[in-house]
Amino acid sequence: MICSKTFNRKKPIVIANWKMNVPATEWLPYIIKLKEDMPKKEATIVVCPPTVYLNEISQNTADTDIRLGAQNVSQYHEGSFTGEVSVDMLPDIVAFVIVGHSERRTIFGESNEIIAKKINLVGDAGLNPILCVGESLEARTKKLQTTYLRNQLSESLDNFTFWENLIVAYEPIWAIGTGNSADIDDINTAVDVINDVMIEFNPKSEPFVVYGGSVTPKNIAMYKEIPSLKGALIGGASLDVKKFLKMIDIYCD
Repeated sequence: MICSKTFNRKKPIVIANWKMNVPATEWLPYIIKLKEDMPKKEATIVVCPPTVYLNEISQNTADTDIRLGAQNVSQYHEGSFTGEVSVDMLPDIVAFVIVGHSERRTIFGESNEIIAKKINLVGDAGLNPILCVGESLEARTKKLQTTYLRNQLSESLDNFTFWENLIVAYEPIWAIGTGNSADIDDINTAVDVINDVMIEFNPKSEPFVVYGGSVTPKNIAMYKEIPSLKGALIGGASLDVKKFLKMIDIYCD
């Protein structure tokens, strides 16, 4: 079954990023529980599992409102790139692709130039890129948040034209997996920068920004109350399906 690529930008979105977690014996019980107990909300719910699970999960969610996303994609269409996944291999099973996650940037050395290649391939394939941006602790300490974000965005969106598909996830590096989370002032500053840069590129664009960075059931209500945010990208807390269901219920209430 070929999945729908479009999503309603007027509705909130909640995204689970499993990263390299959830053993092969545990993804099915998770998905079954999610299908059985997912609250009926006017929202887009996305699960981004490890690539090896995507095909089977797509078959198990074909008759549901659960949407799937890939956690990464190659900057190349095809070729001798062992271990890589081409965007051409994804369109039948996913609607979203995470691009530029801080772990890809910091651990695997992905530059803004590489990310720009990836995001353009994702857009060209008709998929919805989730572009992750966020400042380091050093940039935060030196009060360089605005400069850092502006550079990331400007270079990552070079030659990008698929504005109606784009989701930008503000994920401050200092908050990811640390238990620390950005406050309202941090987020408002970041969203202002994101909006300014996107409008500079395309005056007709309507920025769609979500927050990620140690989002939990305890703090997600705060992010829901920030008018400039459209949703949440959830990492560690999404691995517990009961917590993920609770966060969907809170954010999309």
